[in-house]
Amino acid sequence: MLKVPKDVLWKGIIEDLFAEFLHYFFPAFAQKKVDFSKEFIFLDKELAEILPDTDEGNRHADKLVKIFTKDGKTKWCLIHVEVQGL
Repeated sequence: MLKVPKDVLWKGIIEDLFAEFLHYFFPAFAQKKVDFSKEFIFLDKELAEILPDTDEGNRHADKLVKIFTKDGKTKWCLIHVEVQGL
């Protein structure tokens, strides 16, 4: 059985359900500002390129997401996920 780190799974869930993530954790911002008619752009590879290397070698970057607002502006969301527990 392949063992996948929990933070990788959570980050995948956030990417798959990002609109719901915004509505749950940032309801006022999501409702008033976010243009959900435009796709979110996930920039994990770009974020990983600017982060320093670690001694562990295998590093998973947090989520960097480009979103668009209803007034036509671009916003950047940096999401840090750290799973605590078993």
